[in-house]
Amino acid sequence: MAENGGDGIHLEAATDSLVIGDAADSSLGNVIVDNGVDGIAVEDAGTLTIARNYIAENTVAGIDLDLLGYNNTTIANNDITRNGGDGIEFMNVLSGTFDLNIDGNIIDFNGGRGFDVLARPGLGGSASTINIDFNNNIVNENRLEGVYVVYTASLTQNQTDPSTTTLASDGSLFQDVYLRMDMDNNQIIDNGRDSGFGTTGLVVRVGTTRSFTGTGGSQYGGGFASDGAGNFVTSGVIMSVTNTTLTGNLGDDVYFESFTSTVDPAATAGTWGATIDPTVINTFQSDALARLDLLWDNNTIISSDTTNVGAFYANADTFKSRLNTTSVPFDGPFTSTTRRRNAQRLAARIPNLNDPGAGNFLYSGTGASTFRVDSSGDTGIFTLDGNPYTTTGDANGIYYPGIIVGELPYGWGQY
Repeated sequence: MAENGGDGIHLEAATDSLVIGDAADSSLGNVIVDNGVDGIAVEDAGTLTIARNYIAENTVAGIDLDLLGYNNTTIANNDITRNGGDGIEFMNVLSGTFDLNIDGNIIDFNGGRGFDVLARPGLGGSASTINIDFNNNIVNENRLEGVYVVYTASLTQNQTDPSTTTLASDGSLFQDVYLRMDMDNNQIIDNGRDSGFGTTGLVVRVGTTRSFTGTGGSQYGGGFASDGAGNFVTSGVIMSVTNTTLTGNLGDDVYFESFTSTVDPAATAGTWGATIDPTVINTFQSDALARLDLLWDNNTIISSDTTNVGAFYANADTFKSRLNTTSVPFDGPFTSTTRRRNAQRLAARIPNLNDPGAGNFLYSGTGASTFRVDSSGDTGIFTLDGNPYTTTGDANGIYYPGIIVGELPYGWGQY
């Protein structure tokens, strides 16, 4: 399939156990080259295997998955090379469940990224569940990032934006994305020659999702991604990277950060006078949080950038940032109602920032980190909070410049 003006193969209808190529015999694979858009473009629901094909020199992506419904796709043992854009792209257009297994491919010399993931709530529903296995692949000398993952609440985030472009922050506070991504035994090497970003091997950017409302929401920390045993608790990312080589990439080899992907929550409204807690809450929306639980084990890297400043909300809120001049001696601990509330930390009411006392209304961004690393793996490249986290003095990490009271650092917890 060569030299078509559009895609080499374009699937818009639902599929049922369709195979492009052959799962066992390379001689039965296809040659999909020199097409005017993508080598293979998939837009609809179904079950699909793409195996043992040569997908090369297409103008845009080698394989482009823009999925409109439940999809279970296996991409195995293909040579995806010298395409003008990304080697493989994934995005869920609609809400739903998506299972993707990428195994044993060579993804090299593409003009864009090797593997590009945009995980989002999708249109038409309130949540999406995305399961990605990315194992035994060679991701080599792609011009941009080797593996690039953006997890976001935004429905306008552009997948083709350069990694140096500011990410969208217009998503709903009340949609969920459950992304599970496991990476094992990959080689991600020598990528990023044309990227302007500081890391070009594995880049993971986790946006804020899921706010909670009402009095109950004001007394809830916001939740971690998982229960620590691999089960989702709240909208977020559960990820493992194991037995993988990340070397020779331009800049650093691995990068993690949080970012704000939703609109601001509504300002809290109610009555909080000379009392430990509010007596009336009429309006409350918690800050959405960026949640990532990560197993990092037995990987080979040269350099990393794993601890970065990230997501926050700074819209004025006289409850979440109760001032130290309000209703003395029932005043709060803060000096500004527009402090940057760290959205990579739970809400809490714990020592050092618990004035006017040990109450039930929780202060946003003062608790344990919602970026957590599995303590059974390798933790040496991460800046860790004190464990257990019992006061704000246990917070470690990187600060924004010009910090004020209640602006905590960005670091990692453990589970």
